[in-house]
Amino acid sequence: MWGALEGISAAVLPAVTSARAEAMGLRGGEQGWLVSAENALRTGFYLPDPDVMWRARPNYSEYIAEPLIWGDERLTLNDWGHRNPPTTKAKPDGVRRVMVLGGSHPFGMWVKTGDSYAARLEQKLNARGEQRWEVLNAACPGHTSFQGMNYLEKFGLEFEPDIVFFDLGMNDGLPLSVGWSATDREVQAVGTFAKQASSLAGHSFVYRLLRRLLEPAAAPLTGDPDDWVRVPLSHRLDNVGRVQEMAREHQANVLFASQVYVIRPDLGWRGDPEMDKPGSASCAWDASQVEPRVEVCKIFEPFGTGARDYFVDDMHATPEGHALIADAVYGRLDDLGWLD
Repeated sequence: MWGALEGISAAVLPAVTSARAEAMGLRGGEQGWLVSAENALRTGFYLPDPDVMWRARPNYSEYIAEPLIWGDERLTLNDWGHRNPPTTKAKPDGVRRVMVLGGSHPFGMWVKTGDSYAARLEQKLNARGEQRWEVLNAACPGHTSFQGMNYLEKFGLEFEPDIVFFDLGMNDGLPLSVGWSATDREVQAVGTFAKQASSLAGHSFVYRLLRRLLEPAAAPLTGDPDDWVRVPLSHRLDNVGRVQEMAREHQANVLFASQVYVIRPDLGWRGDPEMDKPGSASCAWDASQVEPRVEVCKIFEPFGTGARDYFVDDMHATPEGHALIADAVYGRLDDLGWLD
């Protein structure tokens, strides 16, 4: 009987969800990013966390049959959930550390661990021969600037980074959905027990349908549509400001990055049709409000429509794209005098 109820609920839920999305004026209803995140939480890749919402699970290992999703190699995370070789939490004597905070692109989706720009940056730094460097790839798919800020405060600073490379912002603009109808800041404020109980019960279609049906009547979202995202710009600037404060308090430097994407003809983009040609690079966020920063967008914009050759999809770079980013980050760190 319960199996039958689950089946009926699974069939009815999409229609109820779509109706609610339409009533609220949400763009697209249940977004693909949310479905992927929920699936990953249930399959174990993510570790639910009361402060960060989720983070990569320590010692996670998997091989996905889908070609090249991890560069056609087994994904292996270390004791801390970082995508780099094992290391200690305490910084070894004589070592300087860079911590990379980001989403799926810095994490290295579609490339091997050694091809991510974090790994390539470590190679370039150690090639100087003056001292030993560790670049900790603490990026996590789906993370926003809000999650990166909280990760740094709750976990990252324990690794004593000398430099924090804050490559976040792309996921801030993910639109809200029926299943994620509040900003990251509001979601994180929900009590730990309530989040854990909802996560556990969320495995049931019956529960999810009842929750939809018993929720208050949907009201259209009002105000600027650009605020209907996980992290509105005003929140993002608060987040990066807090990151700068924490870095100063711990005698670390922080470097920010602009967020680049490649324009695809199958997606709708706003802008000048003469400038926004399919295959060319553009900025999702130019990070012009923060300093110092690496102009990642400007790395690829000169290629014109050839920028597509450096990306697997609209936002994840190929190994060659990661190599260009590593060169740019290295050069910026050198210009700032942070490598001496």
